[in-house]
Amino acid sequence: LDFMRLTGTSALVTGYGSPKLVAELAARGWTVEAAEHIALEQPLAQGSYELIVVMGELDTLNDLPGALVHLRSALAPGGLLLASVIGAG
Repeated sequence: LDFMRLTGTSALVTGYGSPKLVAELAARGWTVEAAEHIALEQPLAQGSYELIVVMGELDTLNDLPGALVHLRSALAPGGLLLASVIGAG
């Protein structure tokens, strides 16, 4: 994130290995909402986050397009979504 010069104050971090990232963002002054797993197929508060990081959860969902729509609506204008998805092969 350093090379991007990302600015913001609120982040949502979810998925596997999130505690380390949560600690790093909090040390930089971000307000971080963190969860091992959240219901990504349900609506999130609209425009709430400048940064959303989803690590290793999207490949487990039944409705990936719907989850991506909810994540997009939860981003503040100019926000960033970072996601990792495990694929076959």
